[in-house]
Amino acid sequence: MSIVRRVFGDTASGLAIAAGLTLAGCSGGAGSGATTPTPATPTPVTPTPTPTVGAAPTGLFVNPAPDAGGDATKASAAIGWTATTGATSYIVRYTVNGGAATSVTTSATPGTILTGLPAGAALSVTIAAFAGAETAASGPVTATLPSPPTAAELAAYASAAAYSDAAQGEAVVVLKNGATVYTHYSAGYANAAHPLASGTKSFSCAFEIFAEADGLVTLADKAASTITDWTMDVNKAKITVLDLLSLQSGLTGNPGYSATAATTLDTYALTVADTATYAPGQAFVYDPLSFQAFALIFQIKTGGIYTGAGQVAGGTDPLTYLQTKLFTPLGITLNASSWTRDAKGRPQMAGGAYLPATEWLRYGQLVLQKGTFGTARLLDANKLQQCVGGYDNPAYLGYGITWWLNKHSAGTYDPTIDQVPRDGGPAPGSDQFAPHAPLDTVMAAGTGKERLYIIPSLGIAIVRYAPLNSGGPTSTWSDDTFLGKAIGTVP
Repeated sequence: MSIVRRVFGDTASGLAIAAGLTLAGCSGGAGSGATTPTPATPTPVTPTPTPTVGAAPTGLFVNPAPDAGGDATKASAAIGWTATTGATSYIVRYTVNGGAATSVTTSATPGTILTGLPAGAALSVTIAAFAGAETAASGPVTATLPSPPTAAELAAYASAAAYSDAAQGEAVVVLKNGATVYTHYSAGYANAAHPLASGTKSFSCAFEIFAEADGLVTLADKAASTITDWTMDVNKAKITVLDLLSLQSGLTGNPGYSATAATTLDTYALTVADTATYAPGQAFVYDPLSFQAFALIFQIKTGGIYTGAGQVAGGTDPLTYLQTKLFTPLGITLNASSWTRDAKGRPQMAGGAYLPATEWLRYGQLVLQKGTFGTARLLDANKLQQCVGGYDNPAYLGYGITWWLNKHSAGTYDPTIDQVPRDGGPAPGSDQFAPHAPLDTVMAAGTGKERLYIIPSLGIAIVRYAPLNSGGPTSTWSDDTFLGKAIGTVP
């Protein structure tokens, strides 16, 4: 395909001035003679400015996707980037499996979708801006396009699903390279809204990134600057937003809180009265009220009037904010039953979400695609990476910022003070939750073994559902076994 260019330039123009001389003949009197006419004043011509060539586009990303028409032999890709000042169009060049480059010229609005690409191909993309001339190119960015699963992959997914079913599983849905490649529902489940339990916590990663982008909060902010009750407590006065969301704040729980009774409680009041047994960074304690603390901070930061003891009037509802910023762009609409609230109407950020399997998987796809969805960037890639492995939690390396990590805990787990639940604990004989899975694997985990797994190095996201009561003390569920079966590293 040829490159379409619009070339802007000056057009030479001239001004012709016609002047006539009128000669008047006079008979008689001295001083008579010809009068010279005044020439016409030329109209100034402003030269057409030559557009300035801007810098090369930045932020290029490629999101593979299945063919919109369902053709298994074809695939598509959503391309996005950050706008370049002064650009009148963009030139997308791509190669398939290392072949000849194809060029596509787009409008001045960033983003385009390539269609009709061969399934399973290796796609490489660069982007240049055009503003009177072509800028340098950004990229290349590469991606593997989706393709139907192989027989071996299907057998591996089926093996994982059988393992899930044996543990009261209800759903296993696998996304690879931007396409859903395996769906298994059992026990009467039909992709209805399902409790995520503590899997809800992972949304607070996105919550904080959006709030930071809007200038409301940073990870370094002291919680006590907003929750002023905490200024008089030696440990609470030191807590930062990062400490809260990485569960290293030193808060060790309030006996009055119960996840199952949250709808009857004032969770903000319980949060403010939470006990801080340790200084921040000293211990890893899985305290759900840490997430309510961040929600309270957000509500105050958005104009809520705080009168102490967890009582706030006004401000922005955290869930309303997330609906606008996160769920609507992902094509998810929450209703009154999608998220539980406490007795004062505050959403339960530690465990209140209810989503169908395919909708939770969309959030997984967003994380897998480094904060992008379709042709849009929703989350800053660097800040998202902090959540899912970029930040080394000194209290426990197995937890990032709202996400469980498959990193080696490397001696950071101290059973005398750390409180790591079974859902995030290491597999027997290991210091990882899934030693048979890649190191970059991350997990959102709920008490009934509800799971959202992300494996960036394999381009995979997996949702697994089971009833809340299936995760009791007699459960033999193993994340390592399930993931190992799904990716073929465990028979």
